Amino acid sequence: MTAPLLQSPTVSLRPLESADLPLMYKLENDTRLWDTTSAVQPLSRGTIGRFINASTGDIYKDRQLRLVIEINHSVLEDRKQGTGKKTQASMPKASQRLSSAVGKAGADTERKSESEAANLKPQIEIEEISQTPTSVGFIDLTNFSPRHQRAEVGICLLPEYQQKRIGTEALRLMEDYAAQMLHIHQLYAYINPANEISTRLFSSAGYRLVGTLRDWVKTPSGYAPIDIRQKKIEKKQ
Repeated sequence: MTAPLLQSPTVSLRPLESADLPLMYKLENDTRLWDTTSAVQPLSRGTIGRFINASTGDIYKDRQLRLVIEINHSVLEDRKQGTGKKTQASMPKASQRLSSAVGKAGADTERKSESEAANLKPQIEIEEISQTPTSVGFIDLTNFSPRHQRAEVGICLLPEYQQKRIGTEALRLMEDYAAQMLHIHQLYAYINPANEISTRLFSSAGYRLVGTLRDWVKTPSGYAPIDIRQKKIEKKQ
């Protein structure tokens, strides 16, 4: 049985929604991320809102696709009644906890009958909380060419979620989706070699350096090169 696309135990990719405007506003207006784009001015909330509303989610129509990167949470909490204390440690089986509680109660109340002791219940409440997934960035397919079966890939994460293998997992999920559903043959990325985090991410994911564009982008300190990295992706059988 094949694994579902666009999701793993830790990361999932979902379509863009109007509620993503604040995150998109924050990332699109971070000037540190403009090194490989043509951005020269901030974007207003209205402009970003119109982009979201105009996006159909159909890569064949829009020639691009933006998906939201979410990290998934599942916490099993042990809350002791009356103390408010919580822990993320693994929980013992209910039968073991019940036996332990009954044993302690029997030692403290020797005069009670066995039937009374058997009716005692542990004063522990188990609560399983499924937290809402946290949106931490975006992954894009742009310049999509159905004829040549290729697309440019880009990824953007909030700084506090970088270098935690979230980007690596998101990229893997996008590759699987692109290969199996869109029949894309190859993905490529434009990366500023000074961006060591992006370089390590794509290099470790198997994107080969196939060329460098000299003096390609203008920066405050002068012209900078851009590396082109390419990867052929295969549809899993």
